[in-house]
Amino acid sequence: MRAARTAAIRQLGENVGADFGAMIARGAPIDWYGFDGRPVPGDALLRAVELGGCEIEVPGLGRCHTIVGQLDHAHIVLGHIGGAEFDDVERNLLEGLTRLVEIILRLERRRILLEQLTSIQDAISRRAPLQEVFDTIVHAASRLLDAEMVAVRVRDSDDPARMSTPAVIGHPPDLVEALRYGSTRAGATSDAPERGRLVVLDDYQNAPGARPEAVAYGVTTSMAAPLHEHGSVIGSLVVSSRDPDRHFTAVDQDMFVAFCEHASLALAAARTGDTMRQALTDPLTGLANRALFMDRLDHALARAARKGSAVSVVFLDLDRFKLVNDTLGHAGGDALLVAVTDRIRACLRRAETAARLGGDEFAILLEEARDEVAAAHVAQRIAASLREPFMLGDREVFVTSSIGIALGTVEDAETLLRNADVAMYRAKARGKDRYEIFEPAMHAEVMDRLALESELRHAIAGDELELHFQPAFKLESREPLGVEALVRWRHPQRGLLLPGVFIPLAEESGLILPLGRWVLNEACRQAAAWQEEHPGLQVAVNLSAWQLEQPDIVDEVAAVLERWQLPPRTLVLELTETLLMHDTETTIAKLRALKELDVRIAIDDFGTGYSSLQYLQRFPIDVLKIPKPFVDDLAEDGGSGVLASIILDLCRRMDLGTIAEGIECEEQAQRLRELGCPWGQGFLFARPMPVEGLRKFLAAPSFTP
Repeated sequence: MRAARTAAIRQLGENVGADFGAMIARGAPIDWYGFDGRPVPGDALLRAVELGGCEIEVPGLGRCHTIVGQLDHAHIVLGHIGGAEFDDVERNLLEGLTRLVEIILRLERRRILLEQLTSIQDAISRRAPLQEVFDTIVHAASRLLDAEMVAVRVRDSDDPARMSTPAVIGHPPDLVEALRYGSTRAGATSDAPERGRLVVLDDYQNAPGARPEAVAYGVTTSMAAPLHEHGSVIGSLVVSSRDPDRHFTAVDQDMFVAFCEHASLALAAARTGDTMRQALTDPLTGLANRALFMDRLDHALARAARKGSAVSVVFLDLDRFKLVNDTLGHAGGDALLVAVTDRIRACLRRAETAARLGGDEFAILLEEARDEVAAAHVAQRIAASLREPFMLGDREVFVTSSIGIALGTVEDAETLLRNADVAMYRAKARGKDRYEIFEPAMHAEVMDRLALESELRHAIAGDELELHFQPAFKLESREPLGVEALVRWRHPQRGLLLPGVFIPLAEESGLILPLGRWVLNEACRQAAAWQEEHPGLQVAVNLSAWQLEQPDIVDEVAAVLERWQLPPRTLVLELTETLLMHDTETTIAKLRALKELDVRIAIDDFGTGYSSLQYLQRFPIDVLKIPKPFVDDLAEDGGSGVLASIILDLCRRMDLGTIAEGIECEEQAQRLRELGCPWGQGFLFARPMPVEGLRKFLAAPSFTP
């Protein structure tokens, strides 16, 4: 708008032959041309306005004759340098042109106002988030009034005596911080929201209540107008300038008030829409929430019933998300959920509805995937996408998903979603990172798992758990090296349950932590008891990923060793190879801290998970365990034992101990001895046995099977 005014003044001057010109409003020049960087003679120009034109002295230009034109809310002063006066023709021409300029400026003001109001309305029509509407308003006000500083201030819904500032432009950080959250009575422009009227401060530097940060920043003039919602003042819009020659004219003020009225209507609409969106969308990911998803699923099932077709629901749960959340904190977990959302969206068509149901659970409505094959294709795309690593800051994070699919015809929405959830639990129980399609028999299975989870909680708190121990031996002499502690659950109705039945359930439910603590404590207690008769006999305890990720795991191990006075070298902590590949740097740091306790570290099932040879020399480990499938190969027809041989050679080069697992026949034991394997474990030597059985076994004169 200032550019338009300056151009208008210059055009008037050229038409009447003037050498300079200025627009005067509210007792001061607001736009001008022709002074070539010299100070604008404000007092002289005001005298010319008062006298309707006169001779004035202009520094650097000398004596000048002036002529004055009248606008609605301002005056235009044009001047000749030297002795020539304006004649009647020029005066009449100025009077006519001034009326034309007034019309042009009005049209320009309306155009700019309409343009800025349209930008706000566009944000509303797009159902933009409330924050985007706030940002649009401040930028539109800046363009409308050529104001370099604009801020929206609104009352806090929970504390109406406080104000927050959701959007600003042109403010320095300390002023933004001062405005962020304060009293409605704070600041020189606080009358705008308090009294519901326009406030104009031409001399902000000396205004009562001026913010020190704004004064220090050089704010010279400021204007604020109230924002309303349903007849009540909810805040204000504040425009400011650091230009010492800037003054907000009556026209500026009128436009500003009109703009704020429209902005108030837009904010009311946006806040209503935002409230509705908040009620129906997940605030973190922007996906539909459970309420919106169920509503859309209800309508989809109704349409499918009329057409005689079906719809599909995909239920997705991230594997081991709690572990990621515990490792990276809730902020890291939230960042992962947002990244997962982006990948899910990329796998879907526009008509397909994705929702976050809570935590790390997602659901997808597929109206066009009317059979299990089509739904399975979507599930496969999503699962493949999620397998790719996520970069969260400088960390590379891996995550997989368990997915359930249910096909619906006349079922109600709750039943269909439950069926997909049940299928997801089947996928998780069968090893994770896969999908399963719902079958009616699954429901009874899930109910059984829920009952088992409840019973497991009681078992950990009670006395239903027990440890069995399987010895490991020197292959040459059959002397016992140590024992591996294996947990069993003596269920009052189901009998003795092996770990494969309840450990996956414990991991899914988080019960693995108290279960793991019980196993570690009990194993160390038993190991301490037999040290007198069998000094140096080692006890190996499996450490879960959940336990290793706990920040106090090193202190916990140290406390258990201290509690039972167990020599640290007799405790072996066994970890799986895949566990080492998660958050490698943190894992290495914790293993080194455990090694400082003087405990031993073993890697179980080496070679069956991620290829970790490149990392192996960085891990502070003592023992590798050759997995049973590699040992089985030794007894098969044509079995070469290549993999077992490679691991043994690797261990010799790295000075690591080696234990072969799952030895079931003498042929395997003999072949392992030939390959140079020092230790072995398996049914050939001894099965897992309870404490009393182990005591008798170790006391026997011979260990020959």
